Amino acid sequence: MKFLLHFIGLLYSPFINYFKRALKYASLNWRNPTIKLGKNVGFSKNSTFGKFNYLSNNVSFIDSKIGDYSYIGHNSFVQNTTIGKFSCIGPGVKIGLGEHPVKDFVSVHPIFYSKAKQVGLSFTNEKHFDEYMPVVIGNDVWVGANAIIRGGVTLGNGCIIGAGAVVTKDVPDFAIYGGVPAKLIRMRFTQEEIVKLQKMEWWNCNTEKLKTVGHLMLNIQNVSLLEANLF
Repeated sequence: MKFLLHFIGLLYSPFINYFKRALKYASLNWRNPTIKLGKNVGFSKNSTFGKFNYLSNNVSFIDSKIGDYSYIGHNSFVQNTTIGKFSCIGPGVKIGLGEHPVKDFVSVHPIFYSKAKQVGLSFTNEKHFDEYMPVVIGNDVWVGANAIIRGGVTLGNGCIIGAGAVVTKDVPDFAIYGGVPAKLIRMRFTQEEIVKLQKMEWWNCNTEKLKTVGHLMLNIQNVSLLEANLF
């Protein structure tokens, strides 16, 4: 009888999980009708969304926050991360993966320093190492396909991370970084243009205002006109 009940439980569990996921999606869409979700998207209950977000197929979004008009490409993993507005996260990106100690500790295995019981067991009742440090991604950021962003890193406004890059340190505003580990390739604009964009913070303007200056966003040489029309 016990075996039969167990078999029935296994039989119906996929349907129950599907129903729970559908209910979770429906609840989010009811609260935020502008959001668009692909297939097999997973998100934790304490994650928050902005307006007009898109999470593509097989995205995991855990304990994170995403601002208006930002999106995440398929097969990406985002954890303990705050993403600003108008940011573009490419496919296959990994952000906020767990850290392991690389010095002082005898072993890198979390069974000795973590209470999370990753393998079902822990040899400690205290937290001895910060495994999941928060990541901050600014506004108007582009992270290329298959990039890895280490925990504790901040990506400045307007920066670009090249495909396949491994980012281990903070990236300044409007910089282009690439490589393993990622290094500065060049700045996107002149210092004068960067100062104007930093001061302007166009990403915080309302939608209707931004619609009227859309044509000015196509060339950085319009930055002074853009500033004049926004403020």
